[in-house]
Amino acid sequence: MDHLLRVEDTFQVTGRGLVVAPELPLPERFRNFTGLVRIVPPGAEPYETQADFFLSHFSPGGFKLLVTFPGLSKDLLPIGSDILAPESTRRQLRGADA
Repeated sequence: MDHLLRVEDTFQVTGRGLVVAPELPLPERFRNFTGLVRIVPPGAEPYETQADFFLSHFSPGGFKLLVTFPGLSKDLLPIGSDILAPESTRRQLRGADA
């Protein structure tokens, strides 16, 4: 798995779960999807989980990619955690599977 992002902040959204808003480039063609990731918290054991990747519209600002972790709490995804993703997830983020 390759490094995807480092968690700088998280927020909890009812109905969505724990949300991370990374600064990742958006492909021209993108479909929301669920993919496998590995969380590497600072000073703790890494673990794998499912993440939902989807576009949300912000005003102002336009569309932004959000990553949600249903069922995770902030203590399981602390600031400074690294999120790794396999090639299959990275391919979907590039829009290759859209």
